[in-house]
Order: sequence, then structure tokens, then C-alpha cells
Amino acid sequence: MGSGVACAAMVVGIIALLVFVVGFGAPYWIWVDTNDLDSHSGLWMDCNSQDGAILCVQTVTEKSTEDWMRGAQGCEVLGFLLGLGGVIMAAIWICKPRTVALMWITFIFFLLAAIFGAIGIGIFAAKVPKSENLHFAFYLTICGCVLYLFTGILAVIGACSE
Repeated sequence: MGSGVACAAMVVGIIALLVFVVGFGAPYWIWVDTNDLDSHSGLWMDCNSQDGAILCVQTVTEKSTEDWMRGAQGCEVLGFLLGLGGVIMAAIWICKPRTVALMWITFIFFLLAAIFGAIGIGIFAAKVPKSENLHFAFYLTICGCVLYLFTGILAVIGACSE
């Protein structure tokens, strides 16, 4: 049963990582559409469109980026890196079956990825003005965190079944 759980963890982990990457990389965490201005932004870029002209500014290189945004960016990057580490650990777990320690390490990676991703999401959501609408990339990142957690649970099931 352990190898089946390992394969399931690997597949769900890859899906979680892909969903997370699309979510945290897209500049559509918030979307504001008024009569004369269309604005959308994410962790890495703010874009404004007026009269057909689009102006985008990268928040990573912008010195005026607020500290809360830097904190959200850092947490999301940690979520990505830990999720990637979890996928790598799941791949090793498949190659070395019956290794309970690898299963627990996989669990820890995915649990930490979910926690750091959720912290970044919470920071961002707490600071976004209420008049702005959270958009699809924000929710994709949440889905990625939930899938990270589910993958971690699969790793625990695998560890307990060995």
C-alpha cells in the first residue's frame, strides 16, 4: 500500500505545486474595474489600464513596495520552495519504498508549504482595501495550499500504513 500512497502523494503534490505556481505568479490577486480605470495586481506586479494603454510596475524592484507586501512575497516563495522540496521528497520516497522517515519528511515539507502559503495569503488579504475584489490568482493560491495539506495527509497515511 505504501507505494500506491507514495504515487498518490507525488501526483497530488505536483498538481498542488502547479496550481500554487500559477496562483502566486499571476498578477490577478485583485481586480478593480471602474468607469475609466481597470486595475489588477498580484504579488509581483501592479497593472493599470486606461483608454487601452496598459502600464505595469514590478513590485519586486520597486523601492516603495510596502513591508507587508514583502512579507507576503517571502511567505509565498517559501511556500513554493517547500512544496517543490515536498515533491522531490515524494519522488525519492517512490524510489526508496518502505522508508518511513522519507514519508514523514515529505509530510513536514508539505505541511510547512501549506502554512507559509496560508500566512502569505493572510497577510495579503488583511491589507487589501475592502473596495477591491480578490480575483482568481488569490483563490488558486488558496487551492494550492489546500492541496499541499492534502498531500501531507497522504504522506502521513503512507507513514502510518508502513
